[in-house]
Amino acid sequence: MRLTTGKLALRAIIVVGVLAVAPSAYAAKGGGKSGGGSGGGSVRVVNVTAPGTAPSHGQTITFSVTSSASQPYVQLNCFQGGSIVYSHQAGFYAGYPWSHNYVLSSNSWVSGSAACTATLEHNSNRGTTVTDATLNFTVNA
Repeated sequence: MRLTTGKLALRAIIVVGVLAVAPSAYAAKGGGKSGGGSGGGSVRVVNVTAPGTAPSHGQTITFSVTSSASQPYVQLNCFQGGSIVYSHQAGFYAGYPWSHNYVLSSNSWVSGSAACTATLEHNSNRGTTVTDATLNFTVNA
């Protein structure tokens, strides 16, 4: 099936619209889950600083994950005005030697809210990255 430029543009507008509405819905609940990818799994935001609330700039969060992969990890990217202001990755498996926490601040992100995407991933036996789940959420100012 061949898509015309108009059909591609319409699909892009629909995707952007869905992504614009979804973050506030997830943030209101303090997280959520969403499948996507062949690995299977889910990811949910957990506010370490203020449990049960939506995350805010400067707070510490982690993620609750389920995955059938042996070594899943979460890649978190946050944006303000289309520019990336935060990027961090942590493994969520036994034996991961570093912290699972994400401190929502950086030299590029000194204040304000941000649109964030958490991607639960793992590496396949062939060395490719497999996306198990994706979560879009808003970090409050």
